[in-house]
Amino acid sequence: MGCLKLHILEQSGSPGLASGLEKGYKKTGLKIVHSTNTLTLEKRGAEERRYYHARFYDPELGRWHVIDPAIENNHFDNSPYTYVYNNPILFIDPIGLDTTIYFIDQSNNPENRRVYTAEIYVFDDESGKIDGPYRGSTFPNAPDSQNEHNTISEGDFLYNNASGHDSGNKRGLNIIDKNGSRQNTPGTDMDGNEVTMEWVNIHSGEELNAAGLHNRGSAGCPTVHPDDADSFLLNTFDWSGPGGTTGNSTGTVKIFRGTAAERANKVNEIKTNAFKIQKANQRKQELRWGSDSLY
Repeated sequence: MGCLKLHILEQSGSPGLASGLEKGYKKTGLKIVHSTNTLTLEKRGAEERRYYHARFYDPELGRWHVIDPAIENNHFDNSPYTYVYNNPILFIDPIGLDTTIYFIDQSNNPENRRVYTAEIYVFDDESGKIDGPYRGSTFPNAPDSQNEHNTISEGDFLYNNASGHDSGNKRGLNIIDKNGSRQNTPGTDMDGNEVTMEWVNIHSGEELNAAGLHNRGSAGCPTVHPDDADSFLLNTFDWSGPGGTTGNSTGTVKIFRGTAAERANKVNEIKTNAFKIQKANQRKQELRWGSDSLY
């Protein structure tokens, strides 16, 4: 990685007479001092590396010293040393990790359009804390809807909440690709054919007693049970944008569908991973305070 340097020629005494001392700055903000015969780089020791809870950042090199701990779970096709997919304009990751949302649903769209068949969990990658389950659905309106709607595929998806839902009039998490586009979400149509979906959001569903055929209020978006929507959206994500319907949250959505046994196994897997992280954090804390007990 090259270094961009800004050189400033300091002057002393009469105008136009240089002192023979030239100062420069690397793009990371560290001083480079040039004299007639020597070059001195402002040093920072290891103890001055910046700690972001999940990993250390070296401001002199402009790099992380260790890999992203979440790389094995969420981001197989990217370097483990990168920060937010090398795209800090679109994404932020203030602690060096991100938040994972799990939708664990049944295999088929339920014939009863009024039910929410998914369990939703919000997983804090740093602390191992799990919020949920919240009730939800990964399916659009029921097959007997007047309109044909697509269904988001299983798999891992990035999200932010920069746009909200319903043109920013309501809170919603926006499904995006690694370039920030909302127009490349894989899905299937009602005949099972692969399609590309656009403007897919995670948002509150409609009230269960609403009239008509669109009771979950979804034309292809994963939805949260309306009684759980405030707890899911307000307690976890940032809504500091205009009107309180957009914000700066980012992370990963994992959509899983399967039999009752497969869903139970997936929930157990999530809780086991959470327990391991919690115990590791507990061990670090005890070691930090000199505890004799590691468990």
